[in-house]
Amino acid sequence: MRRHSLIICGVCVSLAGVAEASESWRSLVRQGNELFRQGETAEAAEFYERAIEADPDALEAVYNSAITAYEIGALDDAESLLRRVDSARGAGDLASKARYNLGRIAIDKLMSAPPEDPSQAIDSLKNAENLFRSALDLDPADIEAARNLEMSRMMRSNLEQQLEQMRQQQEQLKQLAEDLEEAAEEQEREAGESAEVRDRQEQEQRDQGAESEQTQEQRQQQAQDQQNISEQTQQLSERMEEMREQMQQQGAGEQLEQAQEALDRAQESQQNAEDQLQQGEARQGQSSQEQAAEELRQAAQQVREQLGEQNEGEGEGQEQQEQEQGEDGESQEQNQPEQQAQAGESPEPSEEELEAQQIEELVEQLLEKERLEKERLEEFRRQSETRSRPVDKDW
Repeated sequence: MRRHSLIICGVCVSLAGVAEASESWRSLVRQGNELFRQGETAEAAEFYERAIEADPDALEAVYNSAITAYEIGALDDAESLLRRVDSARGAGDLASKARYNLGRIAIDKLMSAPPEDPSQAIDSLKNAENLFRSALDLDPADIEAARNLEMSRMMRSNLEQQLEQMRQQQEQLKQLAEDLEEAAEEQEREAGESAEVRDRQEQEQRDQGAESEQTQEQRQQQAQDQQNISEQTQQLSERMEEMREQMQQQGAGEQLEQAQEALDRAQESQQNAEDQLQQGEARQGQSSQEQAAEELRQAAQQVREQLGEQNEGEGEGQEQQEQEQGEDGESQEQNQPEQQAQAGESPEPSEEELEAQQIEELVEQLLEKERLEKERLEEFRRQSETRSRPVDKDW
């Protein structure tokens, strides 16, 4: 898709239903067209505006004025003028051209100012699709409209797919963090039960010189239970590794690497606990279990940080703003958040805020990728015949 593929037509077309206008506006359009060819866009715009003043129904002048507005970056003005052409009776093939260019404006607006809400980006692409499709309805031979229609569909599909993929990844990360936290709690409970067996074992050794058969069975059961927890942790590790590889392909996943390291340490502590419990070293086994629980919690925290790693600057921005409010002599109530920030109590964004921020950044990345691709195609077709020529009528 060419960035400047708005059309100022080079061949005059007859406009059915348009009344015969005075020679003055036609002359003004011809002069504007000549200036446009010479690259004098602003000067050409003045002649088109004068032609419109001479005859507000001169659609060629309205259309060409829209083109010059687009060329100088006045997209809102261009859009308004093109809609005026499209809605006019008897616009003929100018209506098709106007709809095509309205679609291009919708794309350009999206590229220049990506919306915070990704659903708005998708709606903009759908709007562009509808405009290109309606241009094709009026002119089925319009190759550029067909090309732009397909490109818009591809952009929307790509955006929807990646947004869905990101939402799924976030859900998986949330579930992984919850499962790691549950594993840590279970490991702590197991450490508590090991402490009871340890106390019983030590008491029996003091009283009887050896542990009872029942305590031996309990100790063996503790080792078996620990093995079961270790197996669950291994499954969590495999899930994390799979997610980490996916995110590394997307240029993310740093926090998951740290989480994986914490999980590896937890598994090592769990293996130590198994061996120590089987060998009757209840105190050491309990200590290893407690260490494993702590490392599981660290892994869960690292996963949560992965969910919000793209929002690290948000808390800093809030702290700076609060500090500036204090310097300006704001009220005690306004200064209170600053004091909390200085004490290290900066508020954490909610999961919804984190997800919205990540989606917004993803939208910007996708649109930037599409913008670069459009520029590449523009350079490729730069020498080809453009659709940006003035409407020249040999009246």
